Amino acid sequence: MVKIFREMFTPETHQDLFKVFEWELNWKRSNVSESGDGQKFWYADGGEHPFISEAIRDAVNPVLAGALGVEKIAFERFYCNGQSFGEDGSPHSDYQEDGMYSLIYFPMLEWKKEWGGEFLIYDENEDILLAWWPRPNSAILFNSNLKHVGKSPVKSCLGIRYSLAIAINTNV
Repeated sequence: MVKIFREMFTPETHQDLFKVFEWELNWKRSNVSESGDGQKFWYADGGEHPFISEAIRDAVNPVLAGALGVEKIAFERFYCNGQSFGEDGSPHSDYQEDGMYSLIYFPMLEWKKEWGGEFLIYDENEDILLAWWPRPNSAILFNSNLKHVGKSPVKSCLGIRYSLAIAINTNV
């Protein structure tokens, strides 16, 4: 299952979330998609920031429960990623258990297609199921067991490709 949200939040919430990413998170260049692959990129624990762990959780809860056709969901994790040129992730899956989903949200205020930074989801044969450019304020909801990867921006892009990843559990 893959579902696209072209506009996840109101313009005001989108702008507030971008400000959190730009100015308020404790970024560390320590995250990797797969242990031992050496591909580091920027990471911050979104669960430590009240706007993300409370306001965003409350805003997405009814939308995601409705999209997943369940009455109740639990949020396992909120994590923030940042990538600049050369900081590709590696294809990986987040969780193998049934009932686990991932939401990837793109908080940038501006992003041009020629800047790269595509988000790819693979099928069980490792063929590309979805290629999505990180359109501002968009999000993708998918089964956490699907392999996926965030690609870095191209060299001519001077910005950072941000994403907010939310782990969702429907086994509640």
